[in-house]
Amino acid sequence: QDYTITREKFVVPSAEGEILDGDIAYFKISLFTTDLISQFELLVKQYITPQTQGVIVDMRDNIGGVTSASAQLADNWLTEDQVIYSERRPGMQTNYVASGDKTMPNVPTVILTNNETASASEIFTDALREHGQATVIGIKTYGKGTGQNLINFTDGSGLKFSTFEWLPPDGISINGKGITPDIVVTQGELGDTQLERAKQFIKYGF
Repeated sequence: QDYTITREKFVVPSAEGEILDGDIAYFKISLFTTDLISQFELLVKQYITPQTQGVIVDMRDNIGGVTSASAQLADNWLTEDQVIYSERRPGMQTNYVASGDKTMPNVPTVILTNNETASASEIFTDALREHGQATVIGIKTYGKGTGQNLINFTDGSGLKFSTFEWLPPDGISINGKGITPDIVVTQGELGDTQLERAKQFIKYGF
């Protein structure tokens, strides 16, 4: 039997969502891309309802990406002028603050992390936790507190180098240290124990 194969571009979404247990909005953020926010806005319209009792943001295995996208995502939870992160370069420091365009309801938010939660995902996680907008569940994050630029050369090679250090709202770098969750839960062999613990926290508050 003959088959015809057509080559097409396969696009993996940066964000996905679903409803868990009838009233918990679950968002999986795989990577911080330039179109993440537009994807997330559509998911919010679909999965945040008057019945929503809690929100889970899964940052496990998210290695980062576009730094500014993490600030835009955090905007959905924070109030105006709350510091999201600071960018420190030689001789200057820039603070990135929330715009006040909060969209999330006043329900518990849990962020799931593991040892591959890094860079931009750590910016988002630390900002929400420090401002009391989320509880972090999982294991310690990777600990990447620097940002890089990439220069491409005509021969196809490139040079990637660090150009700035980012700092969480408290000003203490997590580089090489990571973020220790509020509730440490290792992943079990059977089922998603971290996700189940997050649902328990939202339902019962502990």
